[in-house]
Order: sequence, then C-alpha cells, then structure tokens
Amino acid sequence: MTGDTDRCDKTTSADSVRASVVMVTYNHERFIARAIDSVLAQQTNFGFELIISEDRSSDASRSIIEYYAEKHHGKIRLMLSERNLNSNAVAGRAIMTARGEYVALMDGDDYLSSPLKLQKQVEFLDRHPDHAMCYHNADIIRDGEDRIVAPFVKAHSPQLSDLRSILAANPVPGSSSMFRTGALRPLPDWFAGAPFGDWSLFIVAGQRGPIGYIDETLSVYRMHAGGAWSGLSRPAQYHALMNWYEFLLRHLPAHLSDEIRAAHAHYRTHNWYVADVGEDFLALHDAGKRFPDGRCERHLRLHVEALKPMTGVRIVMSNPTFDPCFAGNRIEVQVNAMTQTRADLAPGESFKLEFPRSLAEGDVFTFEARSTAAAAGGGSPQKIGFSLLKFEPIVHDSSRRRTELKHRPCSGTG
Repeated sequence: MTGDTDRCDKTTSADSVRASVVMVTYNHERFIARAIDSVLAQQTNFGFELIISEDRSSDASRSIIEYYAEKHHGKIRLMLSERNLNSNAVAGRAIMTARGEYVALMDGDDYLSSPLKLQKQVEFLDRHPDHAMCYHNADIIRDGEDRIVAPFVKAHSPQLSDLRSILAANPVPGSSSMFRTGALRPLPDWFAGAPFGDWSLFIVAGQRGPIGYIDETLSVYRMHAGGAWSGLSRPAQYHALMNWYEFLLRHLPAHLSDEIRAAHAHYRTHNWYVADVGEDFLALHDAGKRFPDGRCERHLRLHVEALKPMTGVRIVMSNPTFDPCFAGNRIEVQVNAMTQTRADLAPGESFKLEFPRSLAEGDVFTFEARSTAAAAGGGSPQKIGFSLLKFEPIVHDSSRRRTELKHRPCSGTG
C-alpha cells in the first residue's frame, strides 16, 4: 500500500472542494489500494475529496482504507457500515454528504488509468451547464491479468444522450460516471431497493438533464468472480435484467412505461442470453461459443426451462460440413446426468435424441454438448462444430389409458 505523502492537500476546507469521488467497496482487499492510489494521483486545478463508503467487509478492506484515511487526513473521508447492508444505501449516504459541485462514482475493484480523469470531466460539465452527467470509455481487464481484454464502449456504438437511451441500455463503464450533484439530490425513495445502483443513478440524472460522453479511455474496469455484475453467470444476469425492468415499471412514472416495456422485450429474447431452441423452452446460455444462426463450436452449455409440462425432451441436431482431414467425429450430448452420443456422422447429417424426463412447467435442466474428431493419420482429438436446431417436448397422451382402466372389468374380491 503506497500513498503520495508529498502531495499538496487542497481539500482540507469544504469551500475548496469542487468534486467528490464516491468510492463504494466491499471485500476488495486485493484491489482497494490501487483504486485509492489512482484517485490520489489525480492532477487537478481544483480541490477534490475522496469519500470511501465501506459495507462491513469480511476481509481486510476496512483496515486498508483506515490506513489511507489516517495518512491522508482531510483528503479522505470514511463512511463505515456497522453491519453489512448490501443495498444502494451504501452509495446513497455518501452522495448525500458529498461536498463537491460534482460527484464521480467509483468501485473499489476498479482504478483510474489517467491522472486527468477528474479534470476532464469537470471541464466537460463546466462547458455544458445543461448536462446532468457525463461518462467516458474504460479498458476491461480480467482478474489476475494486466492485459487489456477490450474497450468497454465499442467503436461506433451508440452513446447515451438522454433518459430514453439510458432506459434502453446501460453502456456506462464502472467508475466512469460524473454527475452534477444537484441532479442526484434528492434521491428517490425507490433508489435504496433498486436492483442496480449505478443504473438507477443514471436514470435519476437522465430525468434532470442530458448525458454527455467523453470519447477517451480514462479508467479500468476489472472483471472478477466477486464482481457485482461480471461475477454473475449469464443466466443470473438475464434474470437480473428481467427483474430490473419489472422494478422500473412499478416505480417510474407511467409516461415512461412504453420505453421500459420495449427494453424489457428486447432483452427477453436477446441472443447474448437466450438460445432459440423452440417455443416450449427458455434456454439461457451458461457457457460455450455460439453464433446467431444456432451453430456453436467445441462446447455449448445451456440452462433450459420447460414452459409447459412434458414427459421427455427430443433434441434435434446436425453435423455441419467439416474439414475432410478430420474423421470419426463424435458428438456427445448430456441432459443432466443422462448422456447420449453420435459418431461418424456424414457432413450435414441431422439426428434426434430423446431423453425421457418428467418436467413440470418451470422445471429447469442442463443441456451440454461437445464435439470431437480425430485428425486423419492419428494425432490428438480435435474439436469441431455442430448445430443445435431445436428442442421438442415429448408429451404422452395418457387420456386413452385412463379410459381403458375406467372401463376394465374389476377382478378380485372385496
């Protein structure tokens, strides 16, 4: 843990603070020092403060931030939970006590990659007094790696500009937003219980002014298993989005309902989360590479929900054209603990697999498929692709059987 002890502290007095950085943290002991250092390294022509709101971590996060607060007295203020709240109140309390004209949000597992991040955002909002907030791009890294995976905001992607665009999607990288403080106060009553704290704040700001974008990369967004969003599986992300839009319909003004319903419908069938496997099933991606036309390579894993009762599942698949240097291709399909295989399929050959499994409406099973082929002339097995065409419910009609039993002569005594 290092800090810049020689840095001039310009924020001892509340009057000198123009920007407040609100850093929310919970169990970030591996990341929090770098996050704090990146804020202390900001080069500005105005005073700023760092408010760290910590939610009773079970690791060493609290002791680390207390060390920094003591070392940088007057620059850092702490807000500490007596018990774990696990709610947006952790961010809300810091926002409500911020002394700056502007509030920048930051997560304790991210860090600022540019020492001019605060300066550039304050200058933007100064130049655009009608704007309620602004944000910028960020690099994505994975836990344990310093290698940049990708920019968070892709080139030529549409940017936020108003409330309608933020209801439709949330392309704002973590730790990239800065708000006009007056655009967030007062926070609405529904904020504390909202599923997404940052997205909620963007909506609050979007109701009070335009949203601006700075096309520069000024921070780093870290993906890791403990991340509030990146740590979720794709099915969990899907359900979180469905719950989010249902929450918004209950709490936002009625004149926004059409936009909310349109966004809800968009994500309900989005191919990033949902596989098109038949109208009687909802299949959510869990792992594997899949293309929009239904093909996947190497491995596909889905969580599949039955939308009606059935006594079994029929899975229709095909083997696409493959390189002639491969032979003896094998496709293995597993539904929960039941496994079936097909081998030596001709290119383009389709096949059906039936898995007897009683499913009530809402029951969930796991579908997993892998394909392998041996290289001609020996060598290690190679992966190839396959196409998942559709799922079909198997429903045995038992009405005839019940009728036969009803009219069968009774035998025996009693």
